[in-house]
Formats: sequence, C-alpha cells, structure tokens
Amino acid sequence: MKNKVRGGLSVWTAPRCRKQEVYIISKYQEFDAPTFEAPTEPVVDEAKLQERLAQYMELELFQMDIGDLIRDYHAQGLPVPPMEQLREEAAAEARKCLETMMVCEAKGHLWKETADPENGTSTLSCRRCGAEEHLRW
Repeated sequence: MKNKVRGGLSVWTAPRCRKQEVYIISKYQEFDAPTFEAPTEPVVDEAKLQERLAQYMELELFQMDIGDLIRDYHAQGLPVPPMEQLREEAAAEARKCLETMMVCEAKGHLWKETADPENGTSTLSCRRCGAEEHLRW
C-alpha cells in the first residue's frame, strides 16, 4: 500500500516484536492508511483436543480433580453442586489447560530461565502453559 506520509517512525513492539510503522500525522499531511494484520493464534485442532479431553476424563486424575473441587467448595463454606456440574467444571478447566498446551506445542514455549550457578543448573519454565525443564550445565 502506498504511503504519502513523510514523517514515519519505525518501532519494535513487545511482546511479539514485529516491526510496525508509526506515523506522525498533522492536518496538513495526506496519507493512505496502512493496514495491519492482527497476529493470528494457531488454530487448535478441535478433533485432537476432544480426543485428549476424552482420554483425560477416563483417567483417575480426573476423579482426583473433582475431589479437589469438592474440597475447595467445603473450604470456602459453599454448598457443593451436583456431580454433573462438578464434572463440567473440571472438564472446562482441563480443556483450557489442554488448549494452552497445544498452542505451546504449535508455537513453542515462552521460556523463562532461573539459573543456579553454584550447582550448574537452570530451570526453564513456560510463562504460557507452566511446563518446566531442568538443565544441568
């Protein structure tokens, strides 16, 4: 797209660090507005997500998560909802976690490093999905 603005300024924007043009406009300048495409998130494969969610709901871990929800309701002094509602709540939370993990699998993790120079180790933790890796160097 043509640009008739003379005073353009290039900047790097966080967190995606993609170069964008910022234009200083006065009422005397003409310009054709540039079009910026919104960054696209990778589309999560719905079939694979449903498959993983179904596998999770068959595990004993799912029953333990429902038990944790019941304990949370008791700890807060709230009435415990029916079992079907608890299952839906646990499944919704698991779905959200699985989606986040699948985005990290597609795009890569957002690693944050915590180093321990005395022991020669580092812990990498993902800011998006919470995955951790321990490295020895």
